[in-house]
Amino acid sequence: MFKALALKELREAGWLALVAAGLHLAVVSNLIGLNLFTWLPMFPEKINELPFTGTSFTGPFALVGCVLAIALGFRQSAWEGMQGTYLFLLHRPVARSAIFATKIGVGMVLLLLVNCIPVLWFADWAATPGHYPGPFEWRLTEPAWGWWCGFPLLYLGAFLSGIRPARWYGTRLYPLLASGMLLLVAEFLSPWWTICAGIALTSSVLFATCIRTTIFARDYS
Repeated sequence: MFKALALKELREAGWLALVAAGLHLAVVSNLIGLNLFTWLPMFPEKINELPFTGTSFTGPFALVGCVLAIALGFRQSAWEGMQGTYLFLLHRPVARSAIFATKIGVGMVLLLLVNCIPVLWFADWAATPGHYPGPFEWRLTEPAWGWWCGFPLLYLGAFLSGIRPARWYGTRLYPLLASGMLLLVAEFLSPWWTICAGIALTSSVLFATCIRTTIFARDYS
């Protein structure tokens, strides 16, 4: 049952991850000098600044990661409700919490895996002698990892908004707005990425608890 559900989630949401991965890799390919997508405005050309210190990588990385987190969250929650598949999923002889845990687990794996690949590729390129004409330390990747730790918070906020039984033009989007504000606080007001990660992790636990409360309180019949 869980294997079938996981495969279903991969089949239905995997294309979002593939699109995001393509965008990430296009950005990195330009930054390392391949210049394959310079005709697109969001893809910067090769730069002379120290890798990860400007916005040429972090800006597109944060944008693509945030959009992927929100799209995955709504695709795995609100889409099920609009298609009427909750009636089928939640009337199986399996605990309701286990079904939603499988969905969220698959979404988290896709989100974190897709968003770690560009960071590792760009950092490996910069750290390899002969590629970048200057010193490079892996601690320069900390801002990118701070965003990486915050993407799950945005994903859970979107997921919670998707399953809440409220009106779209009312209070339904409040969790997403709250998670977005917390993410901005973590990224722009915290000087160290460890604090960003701590804020994101603590907030993610809170949103996960709210999701668990909502799935048991809501009537899916």
